Amino acid sequence: MTDSRQEGTRLVVDLLNVDGNSARLTVHWAGGSQEVGISLARNSQVTFEIPEQGNPLAEVGVSLELRDAEDRVYQSQILTVVEPVRLPDHPLLALNQADINTLLPRYQSEGRASNVLGSLVGACAQRLPEPVEVPLVGGAWSALYSCPVHGATLTYLSDIEHQCPVDEVIYTGSPYNEVVISIRHRDYAHQAFDHGVAWILTGNIQHARRVRDILDGYALAYPNYDLHDKHGGSGPSSAKVFPQTLDEAEWLIELARGWDLIRGSGVSSEEQRQRIQNDLFAASADLIAGHEVGIHNIQCWHNSAILLANLLAQRFPEARKAIHGDVGLLKQMEEGVLSDGLWHEGSFGYHFYAIRGLLPALQAIRRIEHTLDYSSLVEMLKSPYAAMLPPGTLPLLNDGGEQDFTNSLSEVYEQGVGLFTSNPELATPLLIWGRGNTVESILYGPKNLKNWEWEDLESGVFGESGISVMHSGSPQQRSTALVDYGPHGSGHGHPDKLGLTLWLEGQPVFVEAGSIGYGTGLYRGWYKRTLAHNLLVRDGVNQEECAGELVRFESDQGTSTTVVKTSAAYPGSTLARLSHLTETGVMADLLRVESTEEHIYDYVLHGAGTATLSIPTNPGNLLYGGPYRYIKDVVEADVNTDFEVVFKTDVGSQTLHVMGEVGTRVYLGRAPGHPAGSDHPVLIVRRRTQNTSFASVVTSGTELRAGVSLALSTDGKTLELALPSQAEAVSLPLEMPAP
Repeated sequence: MTDSRQEGTRLVVDLLNVDGNSARLTVHWAGGSQEVGISLARNSQVTFEIPEQGNPLAEVGVSLELRDAEDRVYQSQILTVVEPVRLPDHPLLALNQADINTLLPRYQSEGRASNVLGSLVGACAQRLPEPVEVPLVGGAWSALYSCPVHGATLTYLSDIEHQCPVDEVIYTGSPYNEVVISIRHRDYAHQAFDHGVAWILTGNIQHARRVRDILDGYALAYPNYDLHDKHGGSGPSSAKVFPQTLDEAEWLIELARGWDLIRGSGVSSEEQRQRIQNDLFAASADLIAGHEVGIHNIQCWHNSAILLANLLAQRFPEARKAIHGDVGLLKQMEEGVLSDGLWHEGSFGYHFYAIRGLLPALQAIRRIEHTLDYSSLVEMLKSPYAAMLPPGTLPLLNDGGEQDFTNSLSEVYEQGVGLFTSNPELATPLLIWGRGNTVESILYGPKNLKNWEWEDLESGVFGESGISVMHSGSPQQRSTALVDYGPHGSGHGHPDKLGLTLWLEGQPVFVEAGSIGYGTGLYRGWYKRTLAHNLLVRDGVNQEECAGELVRFESDQGTSTTVVKTSAAYPGSTLARLSHLTETGVMADLLRVESTEEHIYDYVLHGAGTATLSIPTNPGNLLYGGPYRYIKDVVEADVNTDFEVVFKTDVGSQTLHVMGEVGTRVYLGRAPGHPAGSDHPVLIVRRRTQNTSFASVVTSGTELRAGVSLALSTDGKTLELALPSQAEAVSLPLEMPAP
């Protein structure tokens, strides 16, 4: 035996007959064995059909024995093959026959499903007369399609004209024109899936032919695309159709699902099928598999693409590796999901981006009936709900886009409920805000939801992620304070230890800027800087990448206190923060710093709407460069006593009362915000000192709520908060006295 390998559903053994004698080859696997005679020719090949044992993609142990005519063993070998997935002559990976049987009546009736699917079919029908013209070159990084000044996504006017939505300046040339090519590639991938669904729903063969034409067009073009990365080079993340393997994976998933949906339509020749399987699916899957990125949201998308493409190309060992390999789907869920249910990159945006990357694979795994425990996804779906802000969104921690339970996340929860029918609590966002209205919501969500009584949000701590969440008030007038003290968050982390997000009585008070497109200087120059967060900045520079620690968390009858600290953010300085939210929507904040040397400290708070100071001001100069240069319309004032700031939006106002200290300078300006192109007020309270305490209290309204006041102990380590509902002030120490 010179070689043995798996090719599709068969075990192939190459043989060399060196003496010309007769021999027999026996293969043993669980449940039986097969024996064949060996050709007397010098070179020969023997194939065995791998048996079905009821668990597609499971590993199957195999032993081979080569014996002579006297039954003596010439040679033996032990190896492992992978049980094949027998693809029927109809869809299986994106939808199976049972799915289709329930989907068709919903499409043909009235209601949400019919409306969504009818819109898809109508759009596809309008597109049918258009020719399929697959671009012959790869595209550029989509993050570059943003205004270099404001960071806002450009508006497409034509293939050579691209307009900033903020100041309406038109940009031309590179890289914007090349990004349009990426948009075309992405659109063709979406078309492949959409027309595949339209074929299933209508039986109109033209939809299947369009899917075939798109995929065959890419199969012909793919070998000729040049490798390129998002910076114009040829780094490890290089791809062909797109400038990075992540985009290539998203694109390949849609193509694979579209192809699966038209299998059995009879529109493709054998030559086309082989070309699509080999030159497109296998080639692209191998390219993506060559760029492993460890436990990462990108690898979740990689694995789904590799799995689907290799299943369709009948390459089962490669498909299994996408699930069980060193960076496979199981490893992502075992090591990427923390004990508190959140994704390890410290961002709600990337938490759900990782889930979205996993879902195409999990949908296919369920349909091929591969045995796999992926129940950790249940906790991934349940845990973020506890951090929900009053409008139904999640905090903009670190990188990643805004996540909205009322809109964009409904599709994810539809799929979650569909995958985990025994966990009706996953339907909570859908029962509160309504069903999803995307195609995926209809295809992969249940027809009806089980009744589930919503349990109101509770305050608590995401221990391993390092996030404290405090809630008070009714759902209609919710107050929420969130303190981020946990791990940095790897490449998507921000230097924001002890950062605060605050909403009072349903309105934003202290906001996070989040992040914008990665292709702009504004992203790294502002959004990824300490100054863009609600915390303390030392000497105008970024914090070190680090994790803080939780000192204590207390919560009782709607009133909560969080104390966190770090000595690693700024070496030589210890920062501690106490955040206290009352059941009546009053928020007190104490940020204490103790240092070995004198420094300049900025207490930074980013508000919403407009802001008015209670003290007279003059045009100001922040004195620093770097991220400070992005703050505009700066005014300043020197103040030794307490002062107030009123933040006002179209829907409400909040009053911030800041305790004074001799030698304090106050700045008020406007800073870049979220979404890109917007701005918001930012307050900076500056002191040059070795040790100091910044203390403040905020309530709703155009003036501080009557009866609310603050006092600070002489050592600066304990707040005394007076409330109108209590006879005595509440003592809030940073450090609890020893028992």
